Amino acid sequence: MITWKDMKDIEERERGNYTRKQFRSWEKKYKISDDDLVIWVTPNKNMAYTYDEPAGHREKILAMKDEELSELGEVSEYLSSEGILILESDDGDDGYLYVFHNTGKEEEKQ
Repeated sequence: MITWKDMKDIEERERGNYTRKQFRSWEKKYKISDDDLVIWVTPNKNMAYTYDEPAGHREKILAMKDEELSELGEVSEYLSSEGILILESDDGDDGYLYVFHNTGKEEEKQ
């Protein structure tokens, strides 16, 4: 989990996956600030396991059965009430950016 600002730097500048215009439109539409926390999520259990493993293990993990996946540990699950799923961010492998509600804003209120 990283800040929205860091995700923009990685995905726009380092990887070239999205444009500044796309990020700005999501910020406006979903009321996202640079301090909000964001993470890549997927409904595909096997794909979720690949997020924490070296890239060279991807194909092996995608072919694993549930019993084999459990040997890798557990993956986190998030409720829709915890944040915002940005459907427009589909990475082509069923992965989406998920922004957590009100992260970084509680400190401002105090």
